[in-house]
Amino acid sequence: MSFEYIEITDPLFVENKEQTGEENYIMVRAKQYSDVPIKIPNWVPHAHCFTTEFKRHEKELLEAEVYPDDVWVLSYPKSGTTWIQEMAWLICNDLNFEAARAKKISARFPFLEIGLQSAALHFSFKDVQDMPRPRFIKSHLPVSMLPKRYWEVKPKTIHIRRNPKSVAVSYF
Repeated sequence: MSFEYIEITDPLFVENKEQTGEENYIMVRAKQYSDVPIKIPNWVPHAHCFTTEFKRHEKELLEAEVYPDDVWVLSYPKSGTTWIQEMAWLICNDLNFEAARAKKISARFPFLEIGLQSAALHFSFKDVQDMPRPRFIKSHLPVSMLPKRYWEVKPKTIHIRRNPKSVAVSYF
């Protein structure tokens, strides 16, 4: 197992989890992260909150195939991801606006970990694997949780960084 699963013990969360419908959340921390090229001394990845669905898909996530012609957009939520996805897809497809209008962005540029959110979403990593190449993939996963092959293959990557103050405003 490459991840550590930690029960959420925050008293406020525990007290309200049934009322809010958040009963199935856990904290997940990567245990194997030596491939991540972060040069900060003593860097250790933090735990992140996911649904318990994460446990079912751990192996699929870690073993997902990555190709050199893939285009990945990696970002924190609410950082302008959709804008960048649309621009990247259009640039890589010769500004074909008709093709872009004909297919939703979620089909052209799927959210890699959406299946980790809920079994009801009926998404699998196989859906990404079966996409025609070059594949366009969006993710909000922390770097320590990206597929193993990501760091070996080094696909084309757009990493979005946004001022945290602007991100906070985007949530409202």
